[in-house]
Amino acid sequence: MNSDQRDHQRESQNVNDEFSFFHVDEQRYFFPQSELRGTIIDMSASGIGLLTDCTLKPGNLLKFNHSDLPQLGVVMWTVNTGDKFRVGIRFL
Repeated sequence: MNSDQRDHQRESQNVNDEFSFFHVDEQRYFFPQSELRGTIIDMSASGIGLLTDCTLKPGNLLKFNHSDLPQLGVVMWTVNTGDKFRVGIRFL
């Protein structure tokens, strides 16, 4: 059985990008938290894999600032790799 649960094939990347981390409050408004940087290490039609120094948690919303990606994504999972975080993001 294949443990990879992705719906779309991934393609390796090595693209630096900037993104904003957003918080959702009770009224569902978005408030920019900061400008952050990361490296896109793989991409598919439904999401990306990101390597970053930022501690991101499942459910966090991200807005990508300087790329041809869809503008919004949600963090699905995060793994601490020691000095960085490997993050799986699904496009919204």
